Amino acid sequence: MRGGIWIPGQRQRLRQLAPGTWDQALAGVLSGRPGQQDDGPGRAIVEIAIYPGVVWLAARSLRAQSTSHREAS
Repeated sequence: MRGGIWIPGQRQRLRQLAPGTWDQALAGVLSGRPGQQDDGPGRAIVEIAIYPGVVWLAARSLRAQSTSHREAS
């Protein structure tokens, strides 16, 4: 992950989805250029590996916003 940290669950899912080739899939995604369409097979693997973390972060953000809106009312 460029500029980020892979948590253990993400690494584990990546290894399960692409055994033996996960490091190449990740390298392919990270070597992409911003704004450039990436339809390579590694892209889907990486998206699946990080999906649960993205959902957790979105839920946490929504809870925080909901709490701040209730306190402001």
